This record gives sequence, C-alpha cells and structure tokens, in this order.
Amino acid sequence: MILTQIKYLLKSHTGMHIATVGDSILNVAIQTRLRELDIADTASYLALLQRSHAELTELTEEVVIPETWFFRDQHPFEMLGKLAATAFSGNSDRNWRILSVPSSTGEEPYSIAMTLLMAGMKPEQFSIEGVDISQRALRHAMDGHYGQHSFRGVQDNLVRERFFDKVENAYVIKPEIRNLVQFEHANILDKAFCDRPGDYDIIFCRNLLIYFDDDDKKAAYNTLHHLLNQNGTLFIGHSESGAISDSFTHTRHTGTFAYRKSIDHPDKPEASINELIDIVKKHPVRSELPEASSSVSDTDNNQPATNHVMTGTDTPFKAETGQEANNESHIELARRYADAGNLVDAEHICHVCLEKNAQNPSVHCLLGLIQEAGNRPVEAEKSYRKALYLDPHCSEVLIQLPLLLDRQGKSQQAQQLRQRAIKRQEQSA
Repeated sequence: MILTQIKYLLKSHTGMHIATVGDSILNVAIQTRLRELDIADTASYLALLQRSHAELTELTEEVVIPETWFFRDQHPFEMLGKLAATAFSGNSDRNWRILSVPSSTGEEPYSIAMTLLMAGMKPEQFSIEGVDISQRALRHAMDGHYGQHSFRGVQDNLVRERFFDKVENAYVIKPEIRNLVQFEHANILDKAFCDRPGDYDIIFCRNLLIYFDDDDKKAAYNTLHHLLNQNGTLFIGHSESGAISDSFTHTRHTGTFAYRKSIDHPDKPEASINELIDIVKKHPVRSELPEASSSVSDTDNNQPATNHVMTGTDTPFKAETGQEANNESHIELARRYADAGNLVDAEHICHVCLEKNAQNPSVHCLLGLIQEAGNRPVEAEKSYRKALYLDPHCSEVLIQLPLLLDRQGKSQQAQQLRQRAIKRQEQSA
C-alpha cells in the first residue's frame, strides 16, 4: 500500500509510469533515501514525500537512471548530418532551432552539435536546447566531463581529438562545443512546456515516452507536434514508434525512426500481406545459415538484381551475407509496417520469415522491437534473447534488452548485459 502511494506521487511529479521502471529499482531508490535521511521506516518516508516537493525531487533523481552515450544508435545522426548538409549547402541565412528532450547527461545534445559542425554548419547557424527533469543529469551535462563508457558508440578517435580535451582519466567537452547547448530543467508533461517558443526544426525525443502510460504519451506527442515546425523532423526511439500518433508521418529513412508532421493521415505501406506471401513463394528464404567463410560476393546467381545486401548505413540490424540477402526484402517490409504503426501485420511478416529461416537474428531482434512496442515485454525478452543466442554481438539487442530488463525489475541481469556490451566495445577498439 505504501509503495503504491509512492508510485502515485512519483507519477504525478514526473509522469513516469513506475511499472516501466520496475519495483526493484524503486525499492533501491527508497532505501537509498532512507539511509541518507536516517529515516527508520517507509511510512515515515511516505509522510515526508507528501509534504516535501524537494524530497520528491530527490527520490526522482534516484529513480531516473541515465543510459546514454555519444552518437547513440548512429543512424539518426547520419540522417541529421545529411539534412544539415542539404539545408545549408548554399549561403543560407536562416538558423536551425533544435530541441533534445530528455538531454540526460548531455551526450545527445553534444552529439547533435558535433554532427552539425562536421556537416559543415557554422556555430551561428543553429541553437540547441537540452531539457531534462533531472537536475543531477543537467549538472553533469554542464560540467562536461565524460569517461570511456560514454564513447562506446564512437569508432573514430578523431571525434575525441577534435571536440574534447583529455584531463587525467576523463574527456572534457571543449568550451566552444559546450557553449552551443543551453540546458534547462523542465518536464515535457507540464503545461508550461507547450508554451515554449517552439518552431523547432529538429527535435530529438528518444527513449522517454516508453516510460509513460497511453494518456501521457498522447499528451507528449501533442506537445511535440505543436513545437515542431511544418518542415521539421522528430527523432524518436525504436521502441516508441508503435505508439506514435497519426499526426506524424514516417520519413522512410532506413535505420531511423524519424517523423514529420502529417498533412493527412499517414499512408499505409504499399504492399499487402498477400503480396508478401507472393514474394516468399517466388524467392524462398534459405533454411540454413551461411557458412562462416561465405563472402558478400557469393550471391545466388538466380537472385534478382534488386535483392542486394543492406549495408550498415541502410539498417540498424546486422547485415546478412549473400546467401540470405533475399530475406532483406521481407525484413524491410516488416519494418515498414511497424514504422506505420501496423504492428499486427509487421509481426505476421516476421513469423513468415522465421518459418523459412528460424536462425536469423535480425528477424528475432525486429520481432522483439515490435512486441515491446505492443507492450508485451515477456515475449519481447524471449525474442531478444533468441537473437542474442544466434548473434552474441548483436549491438541492437545489447542496447534494447538491458533497458527492457530494467523496466521489468531485473536490474542485475541488465547490468550483466551492459558489462558484456562494454567488453565487446573494448575488444573491438
């Protein structure tokens, strides 16, 4: 009963649906505050929370666990760079306004700034606002000190050399980059948030709405729609695409979950399930995995020229070798349905693919994303684990599964997977 009341207070304060975080994380947070304040029991602590907004904020800080790194997921930043290069290829005198919410400990908004500079934009051509509910995270962001863990998505050492100073065991963001981002403490669900000047050209709102219930998701999407200008682009997280409203239309940029304002309702994918079945019949997926020595060039001569191997810039999932290249069209079709919010047909396509080849980690990973977007965490976990069994180095699963486990209260398992991902990154460095 006491825990339920604390959950209610936290949701009222933050909008966070605590079921998505997990009771274990909340219990650890409560025990941390009890020790800090030398309070003997949770009943006394509940009484304090009911009368102290400051303590409610402190508990929020313990519950909100930043999980981010520079250039996280990579593909949105690739698309952002292309948008910037196109928009500012001439002598444009207009400036971009960009919002990062939640900005967490600063890695995302700083990554946006670095991306725009590398795309050829000048500092005076854009302004970036980083917004977060956590004062602790904002202090970290403004301080700008980062450890090796924050660079696990960075393959190019030139990024660190150009934009950071090495100070003992830390990397410190250069002042000229830090000054490009203005940080602010705010909550996207507050009514005042919608009163911001708006007219943003770019909004990053990734891996936030997964913590909201349906009503708060709808409210947040309405706010984002209001703040985005008519030609602007909204980037959201993989697990959030299934719940996006019809007021947004997917950009169809492969590998990203990027949206623009809809004029009408978004179009449905052109292909139907019957068309998919025809594709499967005409181009059956091989049932066996390719040999380890197979190369991309070892394609089946009978395959149509349009069935090419997707590259890392085309898709966030691991590329298949030539023997399984014909499966890519099926996966891409499933992804298109999922992007449009048609989770039922997207899942059906995944199962059709798995009937032909149950050993494809990319399909299991995509299926997990679809199930998670459909609020079926148990099934999503099984799909992610199957993908990880088939491909122990699947970076997409090593990102998504720990987040899912955290929300299920399996924080120890989540931490083990994160350590595994860190070791993989260190080995590949």
